[in-house]
Amino acid sequence: MESKTSKSPESVVREIKRKTRHKFNSEENLLIPAGSKGFKQMMSEFNSERCSNSAFCVGFAQGAYERTLKYCKERIQFDKPIPDFQGIRWTLAEMAIKIQAARLLIYDALIKSEKRGQIIAKKASMAKKYANDYMGV
Repeated sequence: MESKTSKSPESVVREIKRKTRHKFNSEENLLIPAGSKGFKQMMSEFNSERCSNSAFCVGFAQGAYERTLKYCKERIQFDKPIPDFQGIRWTLAEMAIKIQAARLLIYDALIKSEKRGQIIAKKASMAKKYANDYMGV
């Protein structure tokens, strides 16, 4: 039987670093070359992603709202459809207001980016936060 000595974890890590050092420090392996505008361009893409995420949330909420309205019109309580009750109307109105507010935040961010070429990180982030918080995503 041949006896093999096991290497310590530290020596294995040192060996891996020694063998791969040139690969990690090489300019050709950089995804975004140093001094380029790549990082700024990549970060600007997050703005459109934020708006897309917000739009999904608004669409999801709009669908839920429409299903809720349909159910409310069908549901009868105390011989009256439940939308006739003031508390239900308040809740439905609040839902509609929040959906419209989120939609307008998205529109504001997108219109400013399209017409004026402005950086919309703040507005896109506001739309995403509001839509995600309200829609529960």
